[in-house]
Amino acid sequence: MEQWTRIAPASEIPANCVTTLQVEGTEIIVYQTEGNYYVYSNRCTHQDVPLSDGYLVGDAIICRLHGAKFDLKSGACLRAPARGDLQAYQAMERDGYLFVRPSKVGEKTPFPARMTFRSFCDTSVAVNA
Repeated sequence: MEQWTRIAPASEIPANCVTTLQVEGTEIIVYQTEGNYYVYSNRCTHQDVPLSDGYLVGDAIICRLHGAKFDLKSGACLRAPARGDLQAYQAMERDGYLFVRPSKVGEKTPFPARMTFRSFCDTSVAVNA
């Protein structure tokens, strides 16, 4: 059974923004809205570029490279040229922290050795442009 991994204080994950976290060498994005957390790999399924460099429009993220669009509540691909849905992770908030259970990464320790993160909320401009 895979362990839940504590990734960040829940208070540091802003609502209606995309937060990028580097956890033990794996980069993920977290989208929090209406008290729910949605966690995915930070890679576009088209050409493997970071989605965190893209645009946030409503509950969707658009890849900066060719405009692939993904629903941040389901991970579903909404517009080509993406080659499928985003890799999803289970998420839960407990005792003021956000925990994830990765579905494609091997077992993790409960407390990662290193973690960094950043967030973006602007729905009209590219991040890191």
